[in-house]
Amino acid sequence: MRPLKKVYFLLCLFLVACKDPIPAPEATLLQLPEADQSCLYVSVNAATGRVSFSWGEALHTDTYTLEVVNLVSQEQVSVRTEQTVASLTLDRGAPYRWQVISSSNASNEEVASESRRFYLEGLQQVS
Repeated sequence: MRPLKKVYFLLCLFLVACKDPIPAPEATLLQLPEADQSCLYVSVNAATGRVSFSWGEALHTDTYTLEVVNLVSQEQVSVRTEQTVASLTLDRGAPYRWQVISSSNASNEEVASESRRFYLEGLQQVS
């Protein structure tokens, strides 16, 4: 009986050791808005505009978190999505930084993309 327990133990150990590792999500590549550019937007009102963001699909990723930071006020806005596009309403006349965090349901790891800056034009003032 004793040798049978040893064989069973070694078999269990082997099965656990040979388990495929869970792949970590990969960083996505940002597309729009482009780096260091004034971005295109849809005017919501005199103070805000709706900006569309897009990025590439990342391997081993189930959800993306878009993070946008107003570089003047340091206010951060984020949205979680399963898509590779999202839109946010932001204050006009301010510079922003954005990045996308990739995450997977199978892993606790999160991976951030590069970050980019863009500018959301304000209203032109006539003097």
